[in-house]
Amino acid sequence: VDEAIAMIGAASQPGKDERITGFSALNLAGNNAAAGLVQTEVGERAKADTLLATAAGYLAQAKAQGAGGANFAFITLLGEQWRARIASLDAGSGPLSQAQAAQTQAALAKLNEALAGSMKFDQGKTRLRAVYEGYASAYTLSARLALRVGDTAASTELARQAVAQGQLMGNQTPRKRLNSADAQTALAQALAAQGQWAAAREAVAPALAAYRAPAVQQSDDQLIKFDHAQVLLAAAQAHADQPAEKAKFLALATRQLESMPASLKRVKSAVLLRQEIAAEMAKR
Repeated sequence: VDEAIAMIGAASQPGKDERITGFSALNLAGNNAAAGLVQTEVGERAKADTLLATAAGYLAQAKAQGAGGANFAFITLLGEQWRARIASLDAGSGPLSQAQAAQTQAALAKLNEALAGSMKFDQGKTRLRAVYEGYASAYTLSARLALRVGDTAASTELARQAVAQGQLMGNQTPRKRLNSADAQTALAQALAAQGQWAAAREAVAPALAAYRAPAVQQSDDQLIKFDHAQVLLAAAQAHADQPAEKAKFLALATRQLESMPASLKRVKSAVLLRQEIAAEMAKR
């Protein structure tokens, strides 16, 4: 965690005597927003707000220097993703307060606006893998925010869009299939929230298979364990009508989280995921 903070902190600062161009200002805007998310994860919310303000300043600087078009729209989208993730962390895992609901709705609206702004430049022409991943990630996050505020229909449609973007990436290797698993998980959760158990199980099945691949199972990447726990939670929710299967998946999800280093178990995303798993267990 400390290493991640140091790395993203360095990337969010201009180099010594660096002349900030429109392009470099765009990069600095994205890096500062990402650094804000990292600081939120470790409980440094005031630092996160400062970094987000800095990111907004760099974005304005880039625009003033003539940055625009597809690159500007895509970096804007990435920045809104980081902000939306922060809003999701702020919302916690329990029932939303009125203020939390308003903050989540606002983040969802801005993220969807940024998505539309970036996608209009694409028109099926952009074939960079990073762009596909960015769109898939944004649609997935938007689906989760919509589900958080109770809009299951919108969540389902957004998750389907995320899955479609994932399919465009090309998922020929075990590790690359993980890029689509997050979208498949979001779709499964949206369907499960509507009681569509069979459809939810079908949606999450490819994600479960992706994490069963030997290359993934043998990986020492700790973030894979966190993502795997999310998939297992979705599988449990998709088996709400089958208590024994649900209990099995919840136990596996818990095992994944508990196998992570203590420093990672303390970050806010892991804490909230543990609370979500506990909430599902309480429903049995």
